[in-house]
Amino acid sequence: MVADGASSSANADAPLSSGVHAPVSANVAAPAGPIVGCAHKGVTLQVLGSGGPELQDKRASSSYLVWRAGVPRVLVDSGGGSALRFGESGATMSNLDVILLTHLHVDHTADLTALVKSSFFEDRHRKLPLFGPDGNQFFPSTTRFIQTLFASSDGAYVISATSSIRTRPTHISLRPTT
Repeated sequence: MVADGASSSANADAPLSSGVHAPVSANVAAPAGPIVGCAHKGVTLQVLGSGGPELQDKRASSSYLVWRAGVPRVLVDSGGGSALRFGESGATMSNLDVILLTHLHVDHTADLTALVKSSFFEDRHRKLPLFGPDGNQFFPSTTRFIQTLFASSDGAYVISATSSIRTRPTHISLRPTT
């Protein structure tokens, strides 16, 4: 397991914040400071969080960032603490191609709203697809989950008719899995 904020790549080594490469193993300790970017020519997986919903483990909850050629492209889950780790990584929402939600437990989605809101302070000119699971007897579908947060007139994060989420709807394009 790679520590929160650390990176793992398809190659035998992972870039550290200084640009020096260290072997990837189950016992690699995280560098002293946060990793800023993953300046790798290939594909790199950065663990933003590997904790669960409990606070005692002192880790951000589940979230992973896939970098391609040093650019953040895919965010998988956005558990509590992951927005901070996302910012520390040097990633920007404007570079993401997609957000993937594996399931809708709070330890996989708690920071989604913070990340979406942060995109309004960036120069994003394209839709951000978000894929997630269908609903079941215990959880809503991803479409309903996002509508409950942002799209409905009584959504959790609708502040007013002039809020940025209401007036800039092109920043999120929901395409739930079928």
